[in-house]
Amino acid sequence: MSDLPIKASAVRAVTSTRISDCLIVTVPDDLGGAQMAALREATLQAIHGISTRAVIFELSGLRFLDSEEFNGLKSIAHMTQRLGSKSIFVGLHPGIVAHLVQSDTDLGGIKAELGLSEALRSLSVGLV
Repeated sequence: MSDLPIKASAVRAVTSTRISDCLIVTVPDDLGGAQMAALREATLQAIHGISTRAVIFELSGLRFLDSEEFNGLKSIAHMTQRLGSKSIFVGLHPGIVAHLVQSDTDLGGIKAELGLSEALRSLSVGLV
């Protein structure tokens, strides 16, 4: 058995779901340490070679998000865009948004919707 660079117990699994040609990535509540790298790897692997019109980052589980973590998420979103997918952030809590604005975090280049339904509607994904 070989040593893994990241121990499985140190990183939570990244959950994603496909609806039509959209990937919904549920962002774990802790983005510290190796978790951001695991999120990046799982997201990029999930869209590699599969037609994915949009990646929706579901953030409602986050209670805290600092500027560094936000910039990490923004970087992953930009990577998905370079691979041909739109990216949308959903579920950001008002307190997190207020903190990011007050700390002069660059919020440009990110599309956001209030919730998952609004994001799917903005992409014209019909749910039957």
